[in-house]
Amino acid sequence: DLSESYFMITCKYEKADESAIAAAPLIGPIQNPLTSIMKTVDMWINNVKVTFNEGNLPYINFLHNFMQSQQAKDTYMTTSLWAEDSYDSLTSCNQSNPQAADDANPNKGLKKRANYFTSSREVILIGKVYIPPHNVTKLYLPHLKFDWRVELTDMSFFSMSAQPAGSYKFVLMDAAILLRRVAVSPSLSLAHSSILQTRNALYPCKYMRSSSYNIPANSYDFKFEN
Repeated sequence: DLSESYFMITCKYEKADESAIAAAPLIGPIQNPLTSIMKTVDMWINNVKVTFNEGNLPYINFLHNFMQSQQAKDTYMTTSLWAEDSYDSLTSCNQSNPQAADDANPNKGLKKRANYFTSSREVILIGKVYIPPHNVTKLYLPHLKFDWRVELTDMSFFSMSAQPAGSYKFVLMDAAILLRRVAVSPSLSLAHSSILQTRNALYPCKYMRSSSYNIPANSYDFKFEN
């Protein structure tokens, strides 16, 4: 059941010379860390590629997560380190002292995320990644072979720091996919086997495509072809 499967990664930040960063969080990830780290996720079923990517995976997943309920954001989505930025301080990186007063750390979300990475601690992120084959609610046949390939984004895309570029590096320690297996009744399994002798298995799949547009400054009207 890929609709209830999760990606899990173990990661940390460290200095460019591979030494541990200071106890104070000098760097942290952006609001949607787990999927922002991934530029593309390609998937094959029985050696047939079933995804197409345009490099927009972080944006599509951000929109999926952003539209979730506040209860979801406050509970299970925290396992992927979702913590909303302060909307009046989205670009603020002033979080060098975690013990400072709140007014010295205006971006509360960044401060919360960065605190997990203090002293180069290893952090485990677990969450869903929205790619079309994972949105299928039907169960896949047990004998199918699944393969995934993940391309990472540049660290500058998903990290925020007031320090000069190149001062730190992101280290991916481990990655895994937690698959949910479902035990079906023997009678249902026999029925499927009988039908599949004369028919192919079909899985309805919705694909989402996104595009980016540049809107000129001081424009009050913008048209684009859908």
